[in-house]
Amino acid sequence: LIGVKGLAPRGGMKILDETSNEEIGVVTSGSFSPCLQLPIAMGYVPPSQSEIGNRLKVEIRNGKTVNVNVCALPFVEKGYFK
Repeated sequence: LIGVKGLAPRGGMKILDETSNEEIGVVTSGSFSPCLQLPIAMGYVPPSQSEIGNRLKVEIRNGKTVNVNVCALPFVEKGYFK
């Protein structure tokens, strides 16, 4: 998952469907990426929600959410630092 902007998702946070706000998964790990200058995270979601480019939300705290997009791994391509 790559965040659009804002706070970084952390392990244990809920992954929500973008339209229904229904809980569909959980973040296993996350942090801010200095290379991408964006929040990144990994987590578990159903196969139907795991299509690259799919838009989801992560509940950060007390109902506050951040938008994330499903992306392919690795987050940063090999040889980024030359």
